[in-house]
Amino acid sequence: MPTEKNQDIDKIKKTILEYLKQLTSMPGISYSTKLIESRIIDSLNLVQLIIFIESNFGLKIRMFGIHLENFATIDVLAAYILEKTGNKKVFP
Repeated sequence: MPTEKNQDIDKIKKTILEYLKQLTSMPGISYSTKLIESRIIDSLNLVQLIIFIESNFGLKIRMFGIHLENFATIDVLAAYILEKTGNKKVFP
């Protein structure tokens, strides 16, 4: 049976995936797509993604604290968000 944590991470992944598809107009993005390596995210898209994360998940990401490895894939990013929110419920 799925745990609440697993349900939250799945919702986070889906939310980010839909946002990135809209932002980049690239339909082939998956949870494991290498976002930076494959140049799906450039510097402008990264800033937009950070703003989206902050407004949708209640995080404050400081620019000096950005580590690109946390944005490598949607899977990695979702785990980062869940960790930074203290595993608290991020969706109502």
